[in-house]
Amino acid sequence: MNNIEKQVDLANERFLLIDDNPQFLQVLQEAISRWGYRVDTSSKPVEALRMIEEGLHTFLICDLRMPHVDGLELIREARNLQPQILCFAITGYIEEYAFIDAVHAGATDFLRKPFELAELKAKIMRAILERDRALELLRLSITDVLTGLFNRRHFFAVLDQEIARASRQQWPLSLILLDLDTFKQFNDRHGHMAGDRLLENVGAILQGCIRQDVDSAYRYGGDEFAVILVDADAQVALRVGHRIAETIKERCGVSAALGFAELAEGMNAETLIALADSRLYQAKGITLRPETRRNPS
Repeated sequence: MNNIEKQVDLANERFLLIDDNPQFLQVLQEAISRWGYRVDTSSKPVEALRMIEEGLHTFLICDLRMPHVDGLELIREARNLQPQILCFAITGYIEEYAFIDAVHAGATDFLRKPFELAELKAKIMRAILERDRALELLRLSITDVLTGLFNRRHFFAVLDQEIARASRQQWPLSLILLDLDTFKQFNDRHGHMAGDRLLENVGAILQGCIRQDVDSAYRYGGDEFAVILVDADAQVALRVGHRIAETIKERCGVSAALGFAELAEGMNAETLIALADSRLYQAKGITLRPETRRNPS
């Protein structure tokens, strides 16, 4: 195993091979399986798309010319269903297809039959490493360094997406805004390093109180945090919020004020945030004048 191979976690990868030639499909499956990857095969495009929709596959290798199906269109459909899936286009009809056509369809790379298995293996490794580097850069760009939560910029992007999805799916969506009481005094008394540790602990508490891969938590700014609860009405938000506040009090010895808001018809991100914001200030015993309300943009 070379240095590049050591950087790839094979357990995270799962291939789907699509070709109408059963002999070629078998050879390709056996080779990729020998390299340590999990591999599924299909000769039926409709079945293959159904498998891709399940979200289990990270890699698609697809023949471009099959009876009754355009391989380029199949790749387009696969990328629409799973935008992160890596796609390799393969063909023996080099006069009919060009690399640029495959790229425009969403393919990561292009191979002409016949090809050496060593070439395929090298291209697979390179594609996985480039994808992982891009995903890591994206993760860093949307993450708050101190708490490990998503950052403020990502909060607004996700909230817009979840509002659109909630309206489309006709399910409830709730927002919690919270900040720590007397955080400035805590910093003054214990020092900024202790204050940073407190914020880290609050971030961990938020992560532990929400549903992973469903809800999401954010550092909104300073000692302020936000939680987006998907398919959750106001009652659910109250329960989650109270659990968060109680856990912060128990583990950190400080109290937190919370503002709750449930998405209603006609609301957008700005009005939903404004409602949660005003309720947060009410919880703190502060009357918030319209001209002093925080700008969510």
